[in-house]
Amino acid sequence: MAYQSRLSMLLTIGLFAANIITSNTTLANDHPAATVDLQSDCWFFCYTIPRLGDALEEIGDSQNQSLQPGSFSTLIWNIYKAGKSGFAKDFTQIAKNADLTLIQEAVLNEKTKKPISPLLNRAWYFAKSFLYESDSLSTGVMTGSKAATTESIALRSPDREPFSNTPKMALVTTYPIEGQTDELMIVNFHGINFNPKIYGALMSQLKTTEKIVKSHNGPVVFAGDFNTWSADRKYLVDQFMRDAELSPVHFVSDRRNQRLDHVYYRNLKVKKSKILDDIQSSDHWPLIVEFGLDLGDARE
Repeated sequence: MAYQSRLSMLLTIGLFAANIITSNTTLANDHPAATVDLQSDCWFFCYTIPRLGDALEEIGDSQNQSLQPGSFSTLIWNIYKAGKSGFAKDFTQIAKNADLTLIQEAVLNEKTKKPISPLLNRAWYFAKSFLYESDSLSTGVMTGSKAATTESIALRSPDREPFSNTPKMALVTTYPIEGQTDELMIVNFHGINFNPKIYGALMSQLKTTEKIVKSHNGPVVFAGDFNTWSADRKYLVDQFMRDAELSPVHFVSDRRNQRLDHVYYRNLKVKKSKILDDIQSSDHWPLIVEFGLDLGDARE
């Protein structure tokens, strides 16, 4: 990927000199990947997998203390590491009105030193999968919000992709809702893909979120790229979500050849949902879902 393509991502979402979170961040240390130390390797490219304690970074600052209960817009998009033409323009246009932005295959260059994006009124949390040693470019999942974040948790897949030998990441964040005691939980998920275990590896990764999601009393949005390229993998994800009392968001007009990206929710109402199938600046189409709080379905 050309350096300029990567830089366009940085210019777009305001990723500047990032500081490691020290206050409201929790790192999941109760699964096997948490014990892995700093690792460097060369397979098809040279990379470094950071210690889990260094995998989560915070960038920017939110403009509001809480989300509005009546309506908040959520963008979910695997951005193909910002590698396709026109991405910067598309992202700025699509993300400017989103209250919450969930990105998979996000990229971050730690050498960028100053905020230069129009999207600085968000708190961005970036969970790094690995770092390209050639240019110190990190990739992983990233969540941005116009509301303040109360907790952030980085979760690393216990298994690795077979060809690159790299993990996948999930990122859990929570947000206050104005006038409510319970907070909104967001799970930004990028599923393990071609591991030889096929189904077992994906389920093991999903289970790293299980305790956190099931113990949360407030509303939940669990979304991202689940790499459900087969009916069996989609069934596995759906079954996990049902067990966690999460329902799928349905899209009326869905022209995707492969339905890899999904949105699940609990204790919320879906007000609008759409797929931006005219966007060509990634190999995935962006998903937009407008939620509102469903007080009648809150769990005891």
